[in-house]
Amino acid sequence: MLQIRIISLQRAVERRQHVQEQLEPLGLNYRIIDAVDGKLLPKSEIEQIYDAVSAQSIRGKNLSSAEIGCALSHIRLYREIVDAGIDAMLIMEDDIVVNKSIVSALDNYHLFPDGWDMIFFGCDPRRAILKSIPCGKTFSDGFELKHARGTGPVTLTHAYAISNHGAAKLLNMTSSIHKPIDYYTGDIGALSIYVFTPAFVTQGAFPSLINSERVKQKAKDKLSIETEYLLSVSPWLKTFPSALQTLTELRLISGYKKLRLSIKYRAAKLRLTLMDYWKSMFHS
Repeated sequence: MLQIRIISLQRAVERRQHVQEQLEPLGLNYRIIDAVDGKLLPKSEIEQIYDAVSAQSIRGKNLSSAEIGCALSHIRLYREIVDAGIDAMLIMEDDIVVNKSIVSALDNYHLFPDGWDMIFFGCDPRRAILKSIPCGKTFSDGFELKHARGTGPVTLTHAYAISNHGAAKLLNMTSSIHKPIDYYTGDIGALSIYVFTPAFVTQGAFPSLINSERVKQKAKDKLSIETEYLLSVSPWLKTFPSALQTLTELRLISGYKKLRLSIKYRAAKLRLTLMDYWKSMFHS
């Protein structure tokens, strides 16, 4: 059976208990690994792996501390796989819901296709799996393994198996990161990826810590844009930080953009309504 690692923050006691209550009745041999807490990472360690310039120039936004911590947690396991010569490993996160039929897939992992790098036991299929092609492997209770096709990536990292050569590829791909880890693990162009359908493992037993960080980061970025714009039109505000902060928090620029879009949308809708009216008048 595949070796199993569960990534979990040391302080996430409730989540760890949740995972144990699911896996122990299944008789699975697993180990819980302390996740890297991005909030506690020293700046020097972040700078060693995180390319902030590329994040801004390519994606237009920074990775949150939670996203960097998540990436490092997975990357450290890739290093363990390669250094210890482990053939393959199942990596899961602690906010999962596991179907008990997963035992059959783990017992029969020798049936996985030759040359596989990643096999997702759960993922987001919206973009990458739309053109997936069945590879002819069927597991218990109708679970089928499909080869990922189309445009990627296969997103989410809550449950996937990774081979030794897959881990080696990912270590090379993630020597410097500028995007979330699932944009590397799900890269169809660089990796041989398969997906179980339906999923053996789903996500959502707990609120996403990363999504929470993303919301905070988005709000921070918006405030930063507000500040930059205000200073560009009124540089003198720099000498009045309290006034600048007050104006920034009013979100005038965001409000203006929303109003402009609303007017544009309503104008287009009115134009279509009038066109329909004139057409009906003409045909009548």
